[in-house]
Amino acid sequence: MTAIEAVVYITDAADETVYKTTLTKLAKNKTVTLSWNGRNNKNKLVPNGTYTANVLIGKTVSKSDPLTFLRKNYFAGGDGSKKNPFQIATPAQLGQIIRYPNASFIQTKDLDFEYEAVGGFFTEDNPFNGVYDGNGKTISCIAGTAALFQYIGTKGQVKNLNFEKCNVNAENSAIICTYNYGKITNCNASGSTSNYAIHSGVIVADNYGLISNCTASGSVSISTGNAGNYSEQGGGVVGINESSGKIISCESSVNVSVTNTYHGHSCAGGICGYNNGLISDCTATGTVSASGGWGRSPGGIAGVNNGQITSCAYLGTSEVNLMGDGSGGIL
Repeated sequence: MTAIEAVVYITDAADETVYKTTLTKLAKNKTVTLSWNGRNNKNKLVPNGTYTANVLIGKTVSKSDPLTFLRKNYFAGGDGSKKNPFQIATPAQLGQIIRYPNASFIQTKDLDFEYEAVGGFFTEDNPFNGVYDGNGKTISCIAGTAALFQYIGTKGQVKNLNFEKCNVNAENSAIICTYNYGKITNCNASGSTSNYAIHSGVIVADNYGLISNCTASGSVSISTGNAGNYSEQGGGVVGINESSGKIISCESSVNVSVTNTYHGHSCAGGICGYNNGLISDCTATGTVSASGGWGRSPGGIAGVNNGQITSCAYLGTSEVNLMGDGSGGIL
């Protein structure tokens, strides 16, 4: 039996081909179902409009009735590409970014959540690896138990974004991101973070990536009575900066307070609670205090420093050194 080959192509209203595929080894008098997801051969969504399915077998072309393609638009505009990012103009549209972890976004208006619980976007298995450009706009009045971004991946970027009047209360609390493996640049965050254990910072709780040219204001408060030898890390910018983490050219006026009422180690820093990476060209002016537990390490820049601190200054009123404890270097 001779196999039949069919060429299927989708044309737009101007009779231009937007999608083409070839079906091989077709059997005579057998039904074949083909679905089209509205994307062209470059995997880009086609514009809304009327399209026609064409099937070429040998020299014979069969045409379908006109098909109307109307995609649901979750955003104010754009297609998610770097040249034409999805546009965010409402709080509801911001909530839809979870659908596109690798897309590019740009915020076109200030967003006020009126202290609605929002955040926790993206997970360890599905991190944000796109680009979110705040475009100098502001997100205000977020309240909840998670940072806006839960996980930013190694290719993810958040930039040019402001946060005001935000309050986050969680085990690992921050306003912008809980776990950052990517880049956060030119962002400003104001508000409070509080929790009962582990890591807390206004910008990021646990940093593996780059944070640069960011400012933080408000308060970080950690108080725990949990049993166990916990180490609590609170910082104006970051709770804990991992060995791959970099905090560059950041400023903090955050008041940091870490209290352990059991057997843990209280680490409080004007920039970072516990530093294993690099902190460079940063300034802190807020108050810093660490109390309770078996160890207390308050520092103007880092509570504990096992990494490197270069060209940093503490200009606040607390009587502390640049680092409270640790074996890291200060230049």
